[in-house]
Parts: sequence; C-alpha cells; structure tokens
Amino acid sequence: MKITILNGASEESGTFEECLEKLVESLSKMKNEIQFFKLRDLQIKQCMGCFVCWVETPGE
Repeated sequence: MKITILNGASEESGTFEECLEKLVESLSKMKNEIQFFKLRDLQIKQCMGCFVCWVETPGE
C-alpha cells in the first residue's frame, strides 16, 4: 500500500517527531511504500494562476 504522511507542524516537537518516526518504521515493516514530508522544509507558494505548470505537465 502507498501511504503519504504530511507533517504540518510549524516547529520541531520532539515527542511528535518521535511518534511519526515510529509510525513510519512500523508501516515500513509491514511492506508499505511510505512518502513522508515535513511541510516546513518545503518551499510552498501560492498559485499565481499562470498555468505554466499545466502547460509543462498537463493533468498533473
């Protein structure tokens, strides 16, 4: 099974991070495909409505 985990915490929290790591570890042991993202580490910006992404990769 493919599983995506999004960590939306704005700051690192030791206990929460540890729980997520244990969750990822447990799910991986059950042969799941895990994608884990820390949103605070990504450069996410607002859509400008320019459609460049649609022209480059239609339907994605």
